Order: sequence, then structure tokens, then C-alpha cells
Amino acid sequence: MLLDDSTPSKQVEQVVVEAVKEEDKKQEIDIDKISSDIERNLKEKLFSEINKKNNNSEQNKNILTLKLDMSGMEMDFQLPPEDVIKEMGVGERIITKSSDGKICGLEIAEIIIDCVSEENRIIKEVKIVKI
Repeated sequence: MLLDDSTPSKQVEQVVVEAVKEEDKKQEIDIDKISSDIERNLKEKLFSEINKKNNNSEQNKNILTLKLDMSGMEMDFQLPPEDVIKEMGVGERIITKSSDGKICGLEIAEIIIDCVSEENRIIKEVKIVKI
């Protein structure tokens, strides 16, 4: 069967199939581009949120004040740096030396987080007892 008296229907069908394939390829490329754009935007947003949280946690570290309560102890002890004590929790223990050079054990007995005593400042009070 001929369409224009000169083009056989098989050739027309082949031309149409090729045109459809070309259009499919263009759409696949567009979909791939859109997908990569979406992925890039999501990554950017994720990194932005992570940076915001890191900045907020850095700011929170700056407003935290450590207060040690070692009442009832007769001697001084060598304590770890303040940033280490800030990260410790109730029940954690410290092996250290007293001022007279004896090895002794200390324990974090209680932690109080005070958010009201000073404006814009958090006070972490750590009660340390000798064990």
C-alpha cells in the first residue's frame, strides 16, 4: 500500500518509529537532567542544614558554663580539662591523684542544668564525690 503513490507504508512506519525513538531519547535526557538537578538541590539543602546545626551547636557550647561542686572534700584533686568534664554524665568515674599524690577515684554523682539563673547562659553544675 502506498501513501503518496511513491512512499511504501513500511518506509513511513520506519520513519515514524525512528521519530518516536528520537523523541523518547530527548525525554530521557530531560528526565536525567531534571533528576540530577533535583539531586544537586537536595544535597545543597542537606549540607546547608548540617552547617546550620553545626553553627548552632558551636553557639550552644559558647553559652555553657561549668560549675563544679566538690563540697565535703578535704583535699584538692587533679581533674581532667573542663571540656572533658562537660561531656561526662552521671555515674562516670575519674581516676586521679590527690594533692598529696595518692591515687583516688571520683564519681559524677549529680548533674543539674540551670537555664534560669543567668539570662542567655546555661549552667551545668556537676557534683563530684570521692569514692
